[in-house]
Amino acid sequence: GKGGPKSPEARKQRQRQGKKGKKGGMKHYILGKLLPQAYCQVANEKDASRMEECNKCFADGMKKMKKDKKSGGEEVMACSEKYLNPDYKECNDVAKAVTEWNKDAKKEVMKC
Repeated sequence: GKGGPKSPEARKQRQRQGKKGKKGGMKHYILGKLLPQAYCQVANEKDASRMEECNKCFADGMKKMKKDKKSGGEEVMACSEKYLNPDYKECNDVAKAVTEWNKDAKKEVMKC
């Protein structure tokens, strides 16, 4: 039948929705979940419980950022300082020096 779930029209609509999806869904997933987990693993590879604490800290901070970017960002920064130093000290210093989050600041921090 026309317009059914397997019709070309329905497939095209699903593809369009998939591209839009949630605003930046895949990018947010990678930056908000996968990268912090990777950083936690590298910086705490010899201490499994500390690695778990690090992951939880970042997960909680990212959840908070959805409601309040400023306080969530501060929480994520605190996680970074607590669990990722000294391995990522240079990046933490770059991020702390940012006084205003804009495109250039994000690029600088993401280069780390």
